[in-house]
Amino acid sequence: MITLMKVKYQRTSTMEQHGERFGMDVDGYDLILFDRGISGTKSFRERTNGMKIITIV
Repeated sequence: MITLMKVKYQRTSTMEQHGERFGMDVDGYDLILFDRGISGTKSFRERTNGMKIITIV
């Protein structure tokens, strides 16, 4: 039997952004990861928490 993990990934583009709105939707996830100050042009594999998700899949 395969168990699925529900993961929420979020990021902000700059370090000055805090992502307060991300705290509103936290129920129902097994894992929530947040990368702060990561440009959307950076590949998912280059993001710290992006790689964490890739390694647990």
